[in-house]
Formats: sequence, C-alpha cells, structure tokens
Amino acid sequence: SSMASSSIKTKVAGDKRPLCRFANKGTCREKSNECKYRHQRCENFESCSNLKCLLAHAERATIPKACPSISATSPISSDLEEYGRDLPVTYSNRHRSDSGSSINSIQSISSTQSMNIKPKPCFNGLKCFNVDCKFDHPDRWNPCIDGIKCENYECTANHPYRRKTKCRDGMNCKSTNCKFLHPNTRAAECPLRAKCQHWNCSKIHPHSRARPCADKENCTNLACLCLHPPERAKLLCPLGADCRDLLCKLNHPSERPPICDQSDACSNFNCTRLHGPNWNPC
Repeated sequence: SSMASSSIKTKVAGDKRPLCRFANKGTCREKSNECKYRHQRCENFESCSNLKCLLAHAERATIPKACPSISATSPISSDLEEYGRDLPVTYSNRHRSDSGSSINSIQSISSTQSMNIKPKPCFNGLKCFNVDCKFDHPDRWNPCIDGIKCENYECTANHPYRRKTKCRDGMNCKSTNCKFLHPNTRAAECPLRAKCQHWNCSKIHPHSRARPCADKENCTNLACLCLHPPERAKLLCPLGADCRDLLCKLNHPSERPPICDQSDACSNFNCTRLHGPNWNPC
C-alpha cells in the first residue's frame, strides 16, 4: 500500500490538473486523454467503497468493497476543496444533472432523510451561472461549465452576459480581426494576406486586400486595380483604346473609337473612326 501511495503522489506531482469528478463516478463522457480534467484510476477501480476516494472508478451501480483511504494531507485531497466541497446533493430534478459531487450522490443513496430535504430557491433563478450552486433552480437551468471563457460556438448552455457573442456572419465572416465567436467550419486565414491575387480564394483576408472586380472577365479598364478572373487576360486587347484593327475580336474599353458608318467609302482623310483594311481616302 505504501508503494501505491507513493505512485499516486508521483502522478499527482506530474499533473497539476484537478481531478475529474465525473470520472470519480464513472460517468465522464470524455476519454481520459481528451478530458480537460485529470483521470487517475483508483487501484480498486471496480470495487472501491471509500466514499471519500476522489480517483476514477467504474460506474458505481452498487456499493462495492474496500479501498485504501487517502489521508487529508494527501495532494489528491486538495482537489476536494475546489470540486468536492459544498457541491449540491441531488434533491430534485431542478438541479444540474452533471454538477453534483460523487460523494454527495453516494451519501444521498444511503440516507433517505437527505432525499427529503428541499433546498431554498436560488435568488438568481435561470440567471444563475454558478454550476456548483447548492440552491434550487427552475427546470431549464443549465449553466455552462466553462462560463465566460466558453469558446464553443454551438454551446446551448446558459452563459454570463460578459461572454463573447456569436458573430452575425458566422462561418461567412471574412474579418481577420473579428472578436466574436465563429463555428469550427469557418475558413482559415490566407497566408498571403493582402498580397493574395487569387480570384476565387475562399480563405480570410484583411480589408486592405484588393476587392474582386464587379465586371469580372469583361472588365476593359487596363488601369483597373481590382482582382479579375484569369481568363480576362485572354479576352482583353493589350492595345486598349489605341487598337485600330476593325477585325479585332478582343475586349476594348469604351474610349476606343466606333466603326465609321461610311466604312471604306469614307473620304475624310482626318476621320478618327475605325475603317476596314482597304480604306484609302487619297
């Protein structure tokens, strides 16, 4: 037993996280390597009957056999101050189902008198955000265990008013400096940031990045600084408004002269409109 006690102390010294109170009852829904609290198995995992043992056990359906006691000076007992002391006994269905202490739960089974005690109503009612509150609450009381620090966009529990609110744009938010909550499906930040020139880049960019052009591939402005699809370069005439080729099929800006209505029969030597290749006013 001395070797087991020293082994427990070694594990406690190496891991400063508090013990998981749900693992104590065998009801933790997280895996030991995923839970943010510590899962430390009791050496009598399936047969521990020590009501003050705070280590992890199998789900306690019955009261089983003995487990070596843990002294009050043990490092493990310090976790009792934060997660075991003054936690509410489950008196009625108006208590948070996952916030009760395993110690109190077992004691309530053995004591029919405690089952008949009705706690006083909580003054804050549904607005109480203390998961360990020992007073009585309405049926819809469900405070988030992470409270104001909850970063889960999908969390449906009740949170304090100072917690971040959800971004109204949700997963479509493109702001790199947004301080609100977003779903996990939100796009990642583009590593090129403002220098990104990809027309259809779906990642998040800062506001200083060039905007997509409203005319897309049909934009004929050679000086346009907006983003364009790659096929625009194939459709845009490099000569722009200076192109005099009447047969040119590429896109030209509106400043380019129109086609002369007299075509090759035009006798105006100074005509600036477009004519066919056979035009000769001389």
